[in-house]
Amino acid sequence: MDKVFSGDESAPPTKAPTRRRQPEQIRARLLPSALNIFATHGFEGASVRSIATAAHVSISLLIYHFGSKEELWRATIKDVFAKAVPDVEHDPEFLETSSAGERLSLLIERSVRLFAEYPALHRLMTLEGHQPTDRLIWLCDTYITENYKTVCKIIADAQREGSVVDGDPAQLRMAIT
Repeated sequence: MDKVFSGDESAPPTKAPTRRRQPEQIRARLLPSALNIFATHGFEGASVRSIATAAHVSISLLIYHFGSKEELWRATIKDVFAKAVPDVEHDPEFLETSSAGERLSLLIERSVRLFAEYPALHRLMTLEGHQPTDRLIWLCDTYITENYKTVCKIIADAQREGSVVDGDPAQLRMAIT
């Protein structure tokens, strides 16, 4: 049988191109998709498959980066809070505001902007708040409790200044929320 010529027989075989890992780009696609899926269907109704599909990645890649649906949920919450919720205790604009009433106004404005920018966060938190779960406890322990204490203290300070009506600061905080 005759040998078929297939090009330069002296050239070394070419290596298959190596795949470049892009963990930040993968996370940047997965986390917003996860937020929307969790906010729409709740944790129990969300599937890893639907999140992977929405982010245009494989399920195995999602699992590689996050390990489980629970860890993806936590990473999603951490991502939103890291991007959107300022650390008021170290924020010069907040600390330099002269009165408690002005600080409270700034917090309310930031909350409105947060939920306007991330409406899915409000839906997700509403869904999570319907029943006690380990996720809800983690969310409260990690993010909500400190905010609650900070806002109640500012409300009490503003009441002492006379810029906020009298009443239970916790109930006023809930009304603001």
